[in-house]
Amino acid sequence: LKILVISYHYLPEENPRVFRWSSIVSHWLSSGHDVSVITATQNNFKEYKKDSSQTIIITENLKGKYIRQFSLEKYPKLIKKCIRLFNEIFIKSIRWPDFSWPWILNARRRALRHLKENQDTDIIISVSHPFSSHLIGNAVKKKYPKIRWIMDIGDPFCFLYDTQPNNFLFYNKLNKYIERKFFSRSNFISVTTKETMDEYSKLFPESKAKIKVIPPLISPESKNFFNNYENKSQLNNKKLRFVYIGTLYAGIRHPKKLLDMLSDVRKYLKSNFEIHFYGPVVDIDISTFNNSYIYFHSSVCHYEALQLMMEADILINIGNTTKFQFPSKLVEYVSTGKPVLNIISNSDDSSLDFLSNYPLSKSIYLSDENKNNVVSEVTDYIKFTLTRRKKVNHVDMSKYEIQNIASQYELMFF
Repeated sequence: LKILVISYHYLPEENPRVFRWSSIVSHWLSSGHDVSVITATQNNFKEYKKDSSQTIIITENLKGKYIRQFSLEKYPKLIKKCIRLFNEIFIKSIRWPDFSWPWILNARRRALRHLKENQDTDIIISVSHPFSSHLIGNAVKKKYPKIRWIMDIGDPFCFLYDTQPNNFLFYNKLNKYIERKFFSRSNFISVTTKETMDEYSKLFPESKAKIKVIPPLISPESKNFFNNYENKSQLNNKKLRFVYIGTLYAGIRHPKKLLDMLSDVRKYLKSNFEIHFYGPVVDIDISTFNNSYIYFHSSVCHYEALQLMMEADILINIGNTTKFQFPSKLVEYVSTGKPVLNIISNSDDSSLDFLSNYPLSKSIYLSDENKNNVVSEVTDYIKFTLTRRKKVNHVDMSKYEIQNIASQYELMFF
């Protein structure tokens, strides 16, 4: 089959959607399919192993280029500050559908040209986040209605109130109208959680039968790394290491409650453990966490992140405030066989069901009312993990491996 994937993010970038789709594309190429990818990714990485797909990089328009250009380090801080202030106050309040709006027209033009040159294309798959990819998919489907169009949704669009992709005060009705229209025009919609499927089914009941849940993916690279890793460190010879990998946000993934709780646990246990955060920090003043055992590190590459997971004694997940987003790193966390401390802020967090059958996980709902009980629970959990010493072996992750994930998309091809 001839397949066109439209994804704003792609190799050599590193984020969950890129890991997912680069793995699927590589799998389809090895299976004999002809796959092309239209993306906005910038090939500015020193070491980048390109796959054999036809990757078509479409740059943003001049406005997008200027915003990106003036964010570079070589420009004076005052200029960068002014550009960012203008972007925050003016551009963010009126842009639609999301941050990638400067890419849409150029990508739409190139996608239509690609289809004109490849009229035997069978499948188009538009990938979000960001939602802009679906505008391009819609334009292709409208021009070539016989092509099967799959909308792949990593993060929901019209009801993502906690991290709004645009100004919902202006665009709330438009978001729902457009997304409903796209659902109606597409052949299938894939989402990663049942909660997201249920919400979309309520909003767009006429498209309910089209919506399929395809779970997160563990990439072949991650699977091979975990299977072949040899941990030479000994627990007795080092401090206990808590490790969190991912982005921290002030609104949906703030570490304060976690750190306050672990501070009490540390005193209770009389243990000199360390807490390490790896990844971007957005709108959080980390200088307020000045304890000597708390470390905030910058972002690391995926390979280094896998190493850090295996070197950790206990992995930390901080759940989102919304139930519609599932942290894909949990699939990697569980694949390590290491203990996972899961901090949630609502009782229907999507991680609860996933971790329910993993024996080394502990999910904790943090609130001011249950603080003492939580400290006791986490203390007991740490003691329990210390008695285990060894990771869990033979965790069945076949549901999340490339063969199963790719085959679920293939069921939508016909």
